[in-house]
Amino acid sequence: MKKEKLLIITKWGALRGAGLSLIKLLGYCAEKLEYAFGPVSDLLMVAVIVLCIYMAVKQVRDNLQDGLIKFSRAFLMGCGVVFLGYIILSLYMMLHFNVIDREGVAKINTKSMNHTAEVLKKDTVTQAEMKAYCADMKKIALEESYRLGGDSLHAQCDSGIVVIYKLFERSLNLRIKDDSTILRRDTFDICADRAMREASAFVQMNKPEVSGLSHAAIETARDSMAVTPLWQKKLDSMKKQIPQYHTTFAAATITTMAILLYGLMLNIFVALFLYRKENTVCSRNGNDPMSADEDDDEETKNEEDETTDKNQQ
Repeated sequence: MKKEKLLIITKWGALRGAGLSLIKLLGYCAEKLEYAFGPVSDLLMVAVIVLCIYMAVKQVRDNLQDGLIKFSRAFLMGCGVVFLGYIILSLYMMLHFNVIDREGVAKINTKSMNHTAEVLKKDTVTQAEMKAYCADMKKIALEESYRLGGDSLHAQCDSGIVVIYKLFERSLNLRIKDDSTILRRDTFDICADRAMREASAFVQMNKPEVSGLSHAAIETARDSMAVTPLWQKKLDSMKKQIPQYHTTFAAATITTMAILLYGLMLNIFVALFLYRKENTVCSRNGNDPMSADEDDDEETKNEEDETTDKNQQ
């Protein structure tokens, strides 16, 4: 009995793994053909998972246990099918990454990094990040002023930078109050760069006493800050937290983990649907209502025949 159950679970677990592997292969081919196979792939995976669990548990219940099975037993059998399918799918994915799509792991890593970058771009700049951004710009400008002006013009150049910087901060804060979307990481650098450029132009037109070296230092700082956008700095600081796969084994086993968990979840519903506490209604088990009705009819007919014979006598 146990051997037969094991054979049934192995058969349907292997079919589940093979079916999911085939769907993954079809998805890869569809990607090469630039066909949107994602929704179809999800539906096929659900169908394969549910079908294999259902057939395995039902076959054990009806063929080996006379139509009876506990929920716990049905769930454990489904888990066996799910885990065996996961192992086969993982083995296929290792083959896939080593033979079929050798750039697959790199593509997964790049996709994960790009997804995180897109999320960060839409995120809002914190007050701490904004203060750090402005402080870094001022620091670069002051260092550049010392390089350009030396000891003699250093103080004069710094005072001009402070004037431009204060005007820049005031202008930036007013813009943020009028339009809070400026604080998005993908737009903040552009807005800050524009505010600094306008502040420098305003001071140059209205305060001729400010040294040209101050404006040159501000331009250098502005260009330096534009090299690495704020969202890129945040991404660089988070790189260790972003999932990256360095081996095909890790990629094959971890990327398929979601399918394993999804299969276990669906297994609960299949087990709830299939478990039986009482005998299945069928003629094989001798509890078919239709068979009972037929027996009653025959008994009634026999009784009527006996009554007729007595009356004739």
